[in-house]
Amino acid sequence: MSVTIPPLQAASLAQVVYQLQDSFFNRATIDRFKNSWDLSHPEAKVDGKSGTLWVIKKQTGFGIVAEGRGDQFGGDLLILLRGTDNTFDWATDATAGISWTEASDKVHTGFYKCFLSMKTELEQKLSRYKGKIRTVHCVGHSLGGALASLCANWLQTSNLLGQSKVQLYTFGSPRVGTEGFAKKLTHQLDLGTDIYRVFHKTDVVPMVPIWPFFHVPLKNHSYCLNSPGSLPSGEFHKMKNYVLSLSKSKDWGTLVDLEPPVSESAIEKWLASDGVYALTINSLNMINSALVYVIKKVLYGAGVLVQNSVGLGITLLDQLAMALAKGYNLAKDTSIWVLRLMKRIMVALGMKIKKDLEVTAQLIKFLLTALLEKVHRMVKTAVDFVFSE
Repeated sequence: MSVTIPPLQAASLAQVVYQLQDSFFNRATIDRFKNSWDLSHPEAKVDGKSGTLWVIKKQTGFGIVAEGRGDQFGGDLLILLRGTDNTFDWATDATAGISWTEASDKVHTGFYKCFLSMKTELEQKLSRYKGKIRTVHCVGHSLGGALASLCANWLQTSNLLGQSKVQLYTFGSPRVGTEGFAKKLTHQLDLGTDIYRVFHKTDVVPMVPIWPFFHVPLKNHSYCLNSPGSLPSGEFHKMKNYVLSLSKSKDWGTLVDLEPPVSESAIEKWLASDGVYALTINSLNMINSALVYVIKKVLYGAGVLVQNSVGLGITLLDQLAMALAKGYNLAKDTSIWVLRLMKRIMVALGMKIKKDLEVTAQLIKFLLTALLEKVHRMVKTAVDFVFSE
């Protein structure tokens, strides 16, 4: 029978893994977890490369493969991965594009390239455990959460460890893959017992990247921790605050899901409104929900296809803009929603809306690019704030 890592211990592990970037765990950390996990072996450390697709990459310590100990975790493995902690890592986060995994799943290019840089080393360290492990626990914060998700998916599809159970724990993770990837991994793992996605209400990093990327688990069943205010926060992306928020949580059953699903009627009402709004966490959530809603209207209503690929200089953003423009021009049932979405984005950008607004692929791409740049600046500010101390 598999055992789950308690919330506070999982968060504490995701916090201490940052020690591996330039050195190894200190003695206090090794002793702190010695009854549950063996963190004493430097050779168990896993290195990885981060950076942009075209610029030289920096190799640093990204995580560790550790054996479980005691009655609770004996026979288990821990794959612990760290998040963004330098400007090279931020370039990885910002490299938004689509790549195909070995199992033909579509995922974020930057995150996947980073994962591939450590995959061979992970294979070498894990190969000797095939058939000997009860449960593999994949844990990470921020970029580390994205890498942990990719690792869990890889373990489920590669059969590297045989029939070992896989559990996933992420804190403040960005979105990793397309809807197909999220749906597949959600179904591969047991929802409610094997996937533990935790995020603060005002943590901005889980807000990116936007469509076509989705969170795992795909719908609800995530733990949204309360955090003050409504503006995107860097303070509440810090692992120390995740640890603090979970300090009194003995098990996952004591946590509640604070993120209600956004209904289609709420999305339609928001799109039809013309009020001014600021880019708060709630409005960022609504923008992403509205974008997904309108895209599905275009895909299924107007029959327009988005390839989710990049080639011949045509980016995913180009394809999205062209698809929305076609949906606007081809069907009355979709044109009104495309128009309303563009107007709501213009409000978010502080732009004036002309009565005779002409919706073209060029305008849509301009607005989406401006929105993405604004959101990414907010995320970078948050991440820089986290690691400026």
